[in-house]
Amino acid sequence: MANEENKSRAIIYLGSDTRYRERIKERFNESYPSVSWTFPHINIDDVDPKIGIQSLFIKIVEEKPRIIYFDFSEGENDELFFLAELISRDNFFKEIPICGLVAKKERIEVCLSTGVDLNFIKGMELFDVINTPMTIVFPKIVKPAAFAKANVSKQAKLVDDFRIGYMAESLIHIESNFPIAESEVISLETGIPSKSVPSKNFKVKRKSSEDLYYDFGYSYDLLYEFVDEPDLTEVEDRGEAMKLKKEHLSRVEWCKAKHKEWISYNTDSTNQKNTKVLIIDNKMRVLSEPGTGDIRKLPFGFRFQTQFDEEMSSISTVRPLLIAYQMYSAYGAELNDTLLKAVNLLETPEEDWNLNNIAADEEEKIFNSMMHELKDYIDRERSFIGEMLTKVKSMTDYNPVIILYGAHFDTAKALQESYQYSLVTTQTTSINMSSIVKVTTSFANKRKAKFDKLITDKIAVLKKTDPQKFRKLTPANFSEPRYYIKK
Repeated sequence: MANEENKSRAIIYLGSDTRYRERIKERFNESYPSVSWTFPHINIDDVDPKIGIQSLFIKIVEEKPRIIYFDFSEGENDELFFLAELISRDNFFKEIPICGLVAKKERIEVCLSTGVDLNFIKGMELFDVINTPMTIVFPKIVKPAAFAKANVSKQAKLVDDFRIGYMAESLIHIESNFPIAESEVISLETGIPSKSVPSKNFKVKRKSSEDLYYDFGYSYDLLYEFVDEPDLTEVEDRGEAMKLKKEHLSRVEWCKAKHKEWISYNTDSTNQKNTKVLIIDNKMRVLSEPGTGDIRKLPFGFRFQTQFDEEMSSISTVRPLLIAYQMYSAYGAELNDTLLKAVNLLETPEEDWNLNNIAADEEEKIFNSMMHELKDYIDRERSFIGEMLTKVKSMTDYNPVIILYGAHFDTAKALQESYQYSLVTTQTTSINMSSIVKVTTSFANKRKAKFDKLITDKIAVLKKTDPQKFRKLTPANFSEPRYYIKK
């Protein structure tokens, strides 16, 4: 029990229902009086309008909470949903129960989409709201339920939610936590108008646990059935069977055309953030710097981590085009002091060194002493970069740009040669969004131009080999258009 109670005891409530917050606080103190709980007050309305609610991320990290409650029951919650997404995606919070509170069960589905771990419908009884997360973080001191138990048998329908990433004319791309085998035919409730897609059946074309956009374990490409095939088991007349098959094919083509009209009408260009960026910084500077602005308005899909997990799984699951890493951010203030002094000296001509009026012949000794003190940290960072590049190089058809910020003791050329990876670049400045956006834009444009040239050259070769056969060939024939649906 001693070990349990030595952990952080901070509980954070994010919402505007102050009475409910007080009830949670009172129940924790009543149920576990021996624990010195703290309830840091983080006002969701007290944010810099130039930055937005994302600036609260670091405040929450600094409190080291053991339980977090997001109250989505009051008013419009877009900002709170966004903050919940940021929190639930970060590895720092993986062992911390993130609870969603809603006023009615119809809101549970929206709440789940933020990635929160536990969902509760607010009411007078608080037992589950308190004890469920307590069971996860303080299992040795949690109080057992004092309710009467009864064994019952009842039919239940289990529903697993999924999220549509985009649609194409022949398939939809979804993400889900439910494991499904390739080639399997499944039935889904999608919200797609039944007039254009009467069938609820889809065939799994491709399954992957990499290159994910949302917070699920798998992604799938599902082929539309459009219209269920007619049951011909009791049709004995061959002509009648052929007629039914022909009518089925005709209806499928009609549905394809209608479906294309529907998704074209509902296309939202603002959701076409195909380029993903992964930012790793223990202090997450970009979420609080005024120059960043609202990251949702930037042209890329951003994922943030204050730290990697042991497998660096964010790299494979997100598969970003660019990885931005802030060096030395995970260490304490003492290192930062020494680091700052050493960097200042590195950037100052030797003749201008002035270490608190210390004799000139002692200055170099002091600098060398600083570097000796930093050596272990420098070696650890270099080892970490090596592990990151090993992870990247182990992945098939994957070559992201990697920017190392705060790289005062390493050059891009040295790292490229050392790790045999040409797409590493370094910056001596701290991580910042303007630099990330600039590099990502440049690299994304270059990659697109390279791909477009490959397609153009391929078309030219094909038309040269058989001008008649390939006369109508265009770049559109090489990739099916994707439609990103309005949220």
